[in-house]
Amino acid sequence: MALLYIGEDKHNHGEMDAVLSSFMNGVNKKRGGKITPKWLEAYEAILDVYLGKVPEQFEYDRDFYTPLSFSEFTGFNPDDYIEITSYTHHPFYEKINLEIPDNWSDDYYYNVPLNDLMEIIDNAFNRVYSVCWDGDVSDKGFSHKNGVAIIP
Repeated sequence: MALLYIGEDKHNHGEMDAVLSSFMNGVNKKRGGKITPKWLEAYEAILDVYLGKVPEQFEYDRDFYTPLSFSEFTGFNPDDYIEITSYTHHPFYEKINLEIPDNWSDDYYYNVPLNDLMEIIDNAFNRVYSVCWDGDVSDKGFSHKNGVAIIP
């Protein structure tokens, strides 16, 4: 595991992000307008250094799986999930593109009123579905260490 190798007990995402950002800035300069086919291999090598290589197989509950076979075993289907948000400056009940730096994949979200968003979350929990909440944690009022977010 990469963390044990470098003597850390937590991932240093700040350093990793800086290295990956610098790398991609260099790639995006498109020297002569052409990107080499090696950029992805180099990018993945950086991830391997910081996070460790993706295992070819692993053991779970006395059976061996590849990442893909484990996904199939669990029945996980990414098409079963949707992304929902609530912004008042966009029309409700339509898909919108979030104009935020963290939307690096350029995803579209269903925009619903906040009360509907809360009902969707409650309904998911009541039916034992998972929910992933995403929020901006760069604000001064957010403290990961203390587990609180304060919005003045």
